[in-house]
Amino acid sequence: MDFILVLCLMEMNGIGFSPLQLLDQKRKMERKLIELEEEATKLVGHPVLLSSPQQLCSVLFEELKLPPPNLNNNSTMKFKGANQQYSTNEETLQSLINLHPLPAIILEHRHICKMLQGFVVPLCDRAVKCPQGNTVSSIFSSWSQISTCTGRLSSSDPNLQNVPKADSIRFGNRQDMTKELNIRNAFVARNENVLLAADYVQCELRIMAHFCNDPSLIKLLSENNCPYTGIASHVLKKPFDSITTQERSTFKTVVLGLLYGLGCKSLAARLGLSEQEASRHISTFYSAFPKVKEFQSSCRNIVKSRGYAVTLSGRQRPLADISLNGPENSAKRAYAERQAVNTVIQGTAADIIKRAMKFILLDLKKQGLAETCRLCLQIHDELVFELPKDQLPKFTKIINRGMTESTTLHVPMRIKFSVGSTWGE
Repeated sequence: MDFILVLCLMEMNGIGFSPLQLLDQKRKMERKLIELEEEATKLVGHPVLLSSPQQLCSVLFEELKLPPPNLNNNSTMKFKGANQQYSTNEETLQSLINLHPLPAIILEHRHICKMLQGFVVPLCDRAVKCPQGNTVSSIFSSWSQISTCTGRLSSSDPNLQNVPKADSIRFGNRQDMTKELNIRNAFVARNENVLLAADYVQCELRIMAHFCNDPSLIKLLSENNCPYTGIASHVLKKPFDSITTQERSTFKTVVLGLLYGLGCKSLAARLGLSEQEASRHISTFYSAFPKVKEFQSSCRNIVKSRGYAVTLSGRQRPLADISLNGPENSAKRAYAERQAVNTVIQGTAADIIKRAMKFILLDLKKQGLAETCRLCLQIHDELVFELPKDQLPKFTKIINRGMTESTTLHVPMRIKFSVGSTWGE
């Protein structure tokens, strides 16, 4: 079976959609926006247009006398004619969030507006009309395997890969007011079926362990259900049970940062530490897992030699900028060096899930079950199927086999399953 046929089937299957659920989410968001505007008015003493950067700039820096952003940083400035206007971007508001409650209100207002305009309204427009007497319709996305540099699939018209998860974002010390906003609850199973989500666990970390072949890392991922705690334990030379939540979180951020090519400065910002402290964490990680650093250096050297990066399946990505000389090309060269590593990891992750999709659908077809268990969505390392609830154990076994056995690595691939009547459950 050619993979293009897998994409065709996924496009034709679509996914169930409840306009009533989404309209309920829309009403909640609109009501919340009004509450935030009223709260801002009480704080300032007069109505504030939270969508106006110019008015917010005046309120924050002139009326409330909050410290303005650094004038030497052009990224925090906007220019209108001869007049300078301080930026009210997310970075600026985050820096003010502990000084006054208004910046947190602005961030929350923008976040809900983004969900409303970016997802809720377009999805309502895209839903296929419900059959008479039915409250469930369907949404059909277009899928492409040639739209990303790393080979990951992309979804469009509408983009279902970007539909946010249940919202639990906190803004400063404000109470979590948006946790009930879950757009994914509008995506539902049809015909009394259920939705089954199958997600690779730590997929890219396991791929890195495979390529670098570090025995300590392979052992941790093969034997441990909490690999980031195990990594922190190994790096800090502390007993597994004595690792704190903060230590686990720190080294999870370090590992993922190194996977995605973050530099010391960016990693320090994410950890809330100085560059010196972030550099020390990176050094201790590399000392504990030396083959990781060797693998990353090898990726860059291979690209410098060949001019392209290669994934596990042999797919190539040209990265000629890695050989550019001169200080004027330093940014392009640095980007190519990051992509030399990132392409091998993310590109291989894309190869693995594509192979799994093909493996599963071939298995279902052989057993005459392709019409009973339908693939609806692929969200990077996750697959979503629609199937009868009473056949859940059988199909879970087929899907697990396809996702774990279609590709052989030095470390086992593990799958997390979740099931519900909606995608958000």
